[in-house]
Amino acid sequence: MDTLLNSDLYALAAEKNIILPLNLYDHSMLHMSTSSFLGRAQHAEWDSGQVGWIYATPEDIEKEYGSLTPESYEKAEVLLKAEVECYDYYLSGQCYGFRLYENGEETESCWGFLGSFSDLTKEIASQSLPESHWDMVDHLHEVSDTVTRYKDYEDLMEDLEGMEV
Repeated sequence: MDTLLNSDLYALAAEKNIILPLNLYDHSMLHMSTSSFLGRAQHAEWDSGQVGWIYATPEDIEKEYGSLTPESYEKAEVLLKAEVECYDYYLSGQCYGFRLYENGEETESCWGFLGSFSDLTKEIASQSLPESHWDMVDHLHEVSDTVTRYKDYEDLMEDLEGMEV
C-alpha cells in the first residue's frame, strides 16, 4: 500500500464504496461541493480545491436502504450530495429563521432553516407560520441576523418599513 498512488487508492476504494470529492471554494465566503468550482466561480483556480472525501460503505448503504442494489447505491449517492449541499448552505450563511410579532411582542419564532431565501419563504409559511399569516409571505425581506439581534422592535420595524417591496 505504501507504493500506491492516490489515484490507485481511490480506484480501490471506489470499487465497492460510493466516494465523492469534497471541494471547497474560499473567496470572501465559503462554499462546498462535490463538483469542481473551476469554470463556475470567480478565481476558482486560486481559491478552490479538493479538501477531502465524503463516502458511504456497502455496510452504510445496506443499513440505510436494506439492500445493495444499483438503486440503493444511487439513492446513497443522491443523499451524500444532498448532505454536502446542506453543509454548503450553512457555510455560506444561508441559515434562516423568523420572529413573529403581534402588537410589538414576539409571539413565535423558529430557526434552523437551510437553503436559499427565495426557496424557503413558502416552506417556512406552510410549515411554521399560522395560516392566518400566510399572506405575509410575499412581503418577507431578508434581514441580517445582526440587525434583528442588536435593534429593538421599533427600530427594526422602522427599517423594514423603509424597504421597497
